[in-house]
Parts: sequence; structure tokens; C-alpha cells
Amino acid sequence: MNGSPVQKDALLLGGTILVMILLMYGDRLWLESPVNSAVTTLSEPKVIAESSSVRFDVVGIPQQLLVRVTYDFDETPLEVIVKRIRDETQIDLRFDIPALEEEGIDSNDPVTIDATDEPLYLFLNRFCRPLTLTWYEREGVITLTTDFKSETAFHTVNYNLAELMQDGYQPRELIDVIKGTTSGRWDVEYGGTIDTHGETMIVTQNDKVHFEVTNLLHKLRYLTRQTFVFEPPEHEFLREKLKQPVHVSFRDVPLTDAVAELSRQADVQIRIDIDGLEEEGISYDDPLKYELSSHALSTTLDLMLRPLALNYILSDNVILVTTEITTEETLNTAIYDVRDLCGSSTDERYLDRLIKNQTDFSRYEAQYGMSIYGSYWLPEDSGKIVFPIIGVMVVRESRSVHEQILDVLTRCRADE
Repeated sequence: MNGSPVQKDALLLGGTILVMILLMYGDRLWLESPVNSAVTTLSEPKVIAESSSVRFDVVGIPQQLLVRVTYDFDETPLEVIVKRIRDETQIDLRFDIPALEEEGIDSNDPVTIDATDEPLYLFLNRFCRPLTLTWYEREGVITLTTDFKSETAFHTVNYNLAELMQDGYQPRELIDVIKGTTSGRWDVEYGGTIDTHGETMIVTQNDKVHFEVTNLLHKLRYLTRQTFVFEPPEHEFLREKLKQPVHVSFRDVPLTDAVAELSRQADVQIRIDIDGLEEEGISYDDPLKYELSSHALSTTLDLMLRPLALNYILSDNVILVTTEITTEETLNTAIYDVRDLCGSSTDERYLDRLIKNQTDFSRYEAQYGMSIYGSYWLPEDSGKIVFPIIGVMVVRESRSVHEQILDVLTRCRADE
């Protein structure tokens, strides 16, 4: 062997470490390595649509909740709000009274919330979230219950995989992508279950995860440069507004007033996560000094909020100013068509490493040593990259990391 003594020692040490890893984890590496799994590709190559490079839509929403509503409630009791919705829409909307009482939630608690010509389900999401409530539909009845009860109320749904399998996806890879890029728990003791029989996938989970599974399986068949799996079409409007230039000059202005001015200039709903800021002890009334001219709303928000340890997310048709912790923990799933960049599993591994090295990708998975295989549970607040088929990349990460990923892919394409 040629080379200096230092190089020889380094090679020897590297070989020793590799042997130790193989001895300790060889069985898991064999099961999990993409090299040893069946390589599948889409049956017919499709052209990546430049004109629709980002896709927003959702499926699986009850038809009656797609009705558009306009409301303006100020310190209005929950019960009064629900009654008005019921009267105006003729929807059978009910409280799960025992569940609310168990969590100490009173149907007379006051709420301040508004909506302007938006789908009812988005309004209900914003209405429920601060109260730790959620909604579900059964046989046409919409019930408002607690997050805790909803998260533990599992039921089984069968999903038809025939069309996806015709496109080349295999059941095992679909199970992996569902476990890795949805918010569901899959651990043996408290999690749901997922299995396949022929062209049918049998999933036992709560309503939130079933919604995610429905949208993920649906959107794997319609590829664009970036497809947000769970975001409503209204968020496309928000993202366009974030590109709009604004002009600000704040001198001793409270954050609430500064946000209201940005909302007015951009003609878009920007709200403050009051509860989230209070939990972290961050004031939204302290005077703010900030000046910036003719910059995109997204840039203005980033520069204005960062010194306050704040950031923003897109949440149910509003731009929500919240804490950095909440921003990092709010993960979205997006599908990326990378067939022009990846033609093999080797290309996928390279792209995986490139993204993790050039973005703020979460490191939780490496820290905890968990896997989407078997009975392992991937924590909800950790990022994940999964390639269910050659050239299709599914990523679960924060808003800012998805923006960084798109930049990385754009640079890769420019270098070709």
C-alpha cells in the first residue's frame, strides 16, 4: 500500500470502524439499505411541469365543510359561535360535551375570531386550535372534541393502491413513506398499525393521520417540482403575497401594530400567536424600531422578527407570527419530482446528503437513532427524507427548510 504512515493509519482505523458497525448493525443495514431493496421506477417518465412548479390542494375534506363563510366574532361564547354556524349552514355541528368537561373547557368560554370568504374547515381549524379542540365527521355529523380524545380515537380505513402500483410504487415503500412523513405514531404500545394485502392498504389511525395518508397517496400520482401534501390551495395565495414588496418605518411601535400595518400593506391576513408568545414569556407590546424599504414581505418579516426570537408559519389561511420553537416544530410534508436529478439509488443517497449538509435539516433522527422500519417510532418533531421510488423525494420538514431545499435543487439543475 502506497502513502504516508498517517494515511495508512487513517485507512486502518476507518476499516476497523466499518467492521465494528457491520458486526453491531449488519442485520438492520441489510433490511434498511436502499441498495438491498427492490429498485422501482415510474412506469412512464413524465415531464416536470414548469408552469405548475408548486402545487397546493387537499382531498378528504367533508363536502359540507367546503362552504365559504364570513364571520367576525369578538369575545363571543363558543356555544353562540357553533349555533350561528349551524343555523346559517344547516350543518349538524355538535360539541362532545363529556370530552370538553373532562378537559375543563366550558362551552360558554369567549372567543375572538374572524373569517373572510374562506372554507368553513379552515375557520374551524383556527377556531379549535387555541382551545386544544379538533373536529371530526361521522355520517354527516361534525363533532367538536378535544385533541386528546381525537388523537387516541383510532379507526381503520382501507386504501386502494392499484393506481399507485401501476405507476411502479410498491406497498413496502408506501408504508415506509407514510410512517416517515406523516405525524402518526406507529410504536407498538400506543401507535397505529399499517399493513397491506394485495392492492389494499389497511391503516388503523386517528382522523388527522388518515387525512394525511389520504392526501399523501393522492399526491404521489401528480408530481411537480414541489407539491405540499397537507396545505390548502389558499396557501398558494399567501406565498404569492410573501413575495410582495412592502415599505416599513416603525419607531417605538408595538409588535401588534407593526404586524397590522404589514397586513394592511400586503392585503393579507397576518396574525400573532398570542398564546405561544406568552408561553415563552415574549412580549408583543414592547416598542419596536425597524425600517426597511421595498423588500419582499417574507424578507421584512424575517429581519423584523429574528431579533425577537420570533418567526412565522402558514397556518389555516393566515400568516401566523409565532415563536422560533413553534416554527421549527411545525413540520410540513412536500413531494419533490427529482427524476431529472436522480436515476439510481446512488443518486438518491448523494442528494440526501447534499440536502442535509446545505440546509438546516433536523438532526433528531441521527441523535435518537430511530428508524421508520419495524416497531420504531419516528418523533413527530423530526425531519425526514424518503424516496418511495427512484426520482420521487418526500420530505417532512419546517417551512424554512423546504425553501432551502428548493434552492438546493434549483442550483443542482443550473449546474447540469
